[in-house]
Amino acid sequence: MIAAARLTLLRFFRDRFAATVLVGVMLVPAIYGGLLVWAYWDPYARSDKIPAVIVNLDQPVKVNGQTVDLGSELEKEILASNTLVWTKGTEAEAREGLENKTYYVVLTIPQGFSQQMASIATDKPQRGVLSVRTNDAGNFLVGVLAKDAVSAVQGEASAAVQQSYLKVVYDEFDPIQAAVDQVSDGATALEDGARQAVDGAKQVARGTADISDVLDEVATAVGKADRSIQGIPDRAEQISDDVAALSTTATGALTNVNQIVAQLQNLSDQLTANDQPQLAAKVDQVIKTFQTDVVPASQGIADDADAAAQKAAALSDDASDGVQAADEAVTATNQLADAAKELSSGAQDLQTALSEQLEPGLEQLSDGLAAVAGTDIPITDSSSKTFTSVLSSPVEIDRKIDNPIAHFGEGFAPYFVGMGLFVGAVFVFLVLSPLDRRLQLWNAPLISAALAPLIAGAVVVVGQAALLFGALYAVGVRPADPGVLAGVLAVSAISYVAIMQALKAAFGLIGEFIGVIVLVLQVAAGEGAYPIQTFGAFFQTVNPWLPMTYTNDGIRRAVAGGPQSPYVWIDIAVLTGVAVLALALTIWGASHHRRMSLADLDPSVELV
Repeated sequence: MIAAARLTLLRFFRDRFAATVLVGVMLVPAIYGGLLVWAYWDPYARSDKIPAVIVNLDQPVKVNGQTVDLGSELEKEILASNTLVWTKGTEAEAREGLENKTYYVVLTIPQGFSQQMASIATDKPQRGVLSVRTNDAGNFLVGVLAKDAVSAVQGEASAAVQQSYLKVVYDEFDPIQAAVDQVSDGATALEDGARQAVDGAKQVARGTADISDVLDEVATAVGKADRSIQGIPDRAEQISDDVAALSTTATGALTNVNQIVAQLQNLSDQLTANDQPQLAAKVDQVIKTFQTDVVPASQGIADDADAAAQKAAALSDDASDGVQAADEAVTATNQLADAAKELSSGAQDLQTALSEQLEPGLEQLSDGLAAVAGTDIPITDSSSKTFTSVLSSPVEIDRKIDNPIAHFGEGFAPYFVGMGLFVGAVFVFLVLSPLDRRLQLWNAPLISAALAPLIAGAVVVVGQAALLFGALYAVGVRPADPGVLAGVLAVSAISYVAIMQALKAAFGLIGEFIGVIVLVLQVAAGEGAYPIQTFGAFFQTVNPWLPMTYTNDGIRRAVAGGPQSPYVWIDIAVLTGVAVLALALTIWGASHHRRMSLADLDPSVELV
């Protein structure tokens, strides 16, 4: 048995042709497996090579005096990204490109996108919607491959919107901070004014005490002068009038102080009502200072002034002393005048502090509180739930699929159907001769010797195509256009059998080996599953030259639906052209095999 096996293998080394066939047979699995693994090594990693188009229909809008053009900003970011091969286009260009596979993905920024995004800074926020469209008639898996790119676009758009909203919020906080600063400045000014008012009140109190002492001396001196000089009572009466006027002024000052305390109390109540406890506490401290120091001091001034007025009135009754007493009265009166000036100066300082410091501080404090209360933060309690939902995902993707394919089986139909048709063609000329030997021996025209086997083979492969069509229906494939699918299957089968006839006629048994290589190359680069852009440069280069590329396109369009013309007609024309070229190659092969040789009669390697 081993010896028989040895003899069988030795047959392949009888001549160079047999050895070549043996090497070819051994290489088939390596070529088949290696080429397919190489082709499908990592299409996901090359998904950024898929051509896509962006259509921007958005228009800028005005928001708070500023122009918002998020559509253009997003367009620039997408065009600069490496997620897909992005191109800017119009709606018409995108629609046509999606049909003819110039583009596999269409991203549309709709009208009103900026308006939708600007609404997030209002009490009625809305999500922005971006439209992403793919076409299953162009490629079934492109939607899966582009998923990451679409998610990246959604993330970029959401980030842009969130950044825009935060800018609006920070812009709103600027006037709030200014108002708070204004309130703080007002409170400081109020505190300074109150401190000066207290100092002025103390000065008034000291001056009033001095007046009281001096007036006692004046009463004694004027009494002596009145007994001595008749004119002194008149002067004492004048002094009484002056002191009475001073008493009236002190009483008015006390009234003003009480009014200020009432105003401060009202301000404290307003701050408390506006939820400003810290500022209210500062104002309460000022009120306490007034009530502790200023009011008692002013009250003392009024009381002392009133007592002074009473004593001055008594001067006219007691004035009886002489000139010496009158001189003493003059001296005392001068001291009274100085004290009165000091009192007047203190009262003036008090008035200045109240009018120039305290009152403006109160006004500034009021304006600052009004600004804080009037600031509109773009969110309310009633909209917080909606706002949170929208801001967390401000942009949503509206995914649309033209000519959708429902099942993976239908999506992969081009890949498996084209391969099945070519395998069927390979088997045809394992049982049929590529040339009609009888016609060759009868010296019939070469085209007859080539056409006869081709017609026979075509009948077989068309039958194969019909059975395959039925098998597709049996497993659940429901093509959108059954007639187109049947036509593409038939034309493809004839084209493939013509190719195998030509290879067999031109190269004999080696032609079968070449046919297997052509098959695996077409399976790898025929775009039966993934977009050709996700394959390497070699496969992209050979793709347009492979008949199965057009078979796959025709089957995909027939199954998915959509516009069939001119695309399917182009596929059928190319496949028909390939069949004609293959027939020409068969005729050329026939011209070189008009006579049969000894090798033909006794081949070193033959199919059995």
